[in-house]
Amino acid sequence: MKIEGKNSLIQDEDSLFLKQDDRQHITSLLFKETEELTNAAVIARQRFEQEKRELISGEHITVENFQEEFKRYIAECEKNHEPKFSLFLTRLGNLCKWTEEEKSRYSKPRIAAVTINEVIYMRFPDGLLKHIQFYNKFVGFFVRRTKNYKLLNDEGILKLEEYIDNANTVMLDSKDYYDFRKKMYAMHQVPYQIQLFAA
Repeated sequence: MKIEGKNSLIQDEDSLFLKQDDRQHITSLLFKETEELTNAAVIARQRFEQEKRELISGEHITVENFQEEFKRYIAECEKNHEPKFSLFLTRLGNLCKWTEEEKSRYSKPRIAAVTINEVIYMRFPDGLLKHIQFYNKFVGFFVRRTKNYKLLNDEGILKLEEYIDNANTVMLDSKDYYDFRKKMYAMHQVPYQIQLFAA
């Protein structure tokens, strides 16, 4: 049967459908192209990581060397501390009205990380959080190589536990997240931006 096609072309009805052989051929071409693109990306990344960069000091480094240095630092400094923020996150979830799904998910809403940094880590001496985050780089979307507290020494862990206990106690006596942040500011001078709470 003949069908009138675009531009007044006459086509066979059978030619409108791909034959099995044609589909296999197209699939193999797609696989081949994907593999070539993947290999090219891997080679480009390796070239980038091995390329030498000159620092202002005149010293030469490579991204690969930096990565190795960070991995070595983490391996030497990382302590096997038990989880520290379980109760804190539960109470924070209640104040922020998280859904059950948000509470049970391993990856918490962004406000959790912001609150931990501002309410807990900002109580440490200036520069501690920046120092930890310099070595504890992001390895994915808002995911770091390890938990920041795993890079604290024994004295730091005792301080961390004290600060978490303070926050947990204040959360029990707060009616919402805004109230919690106001009280933390009044009691421990932990700053917050009022604009974050404007309706």
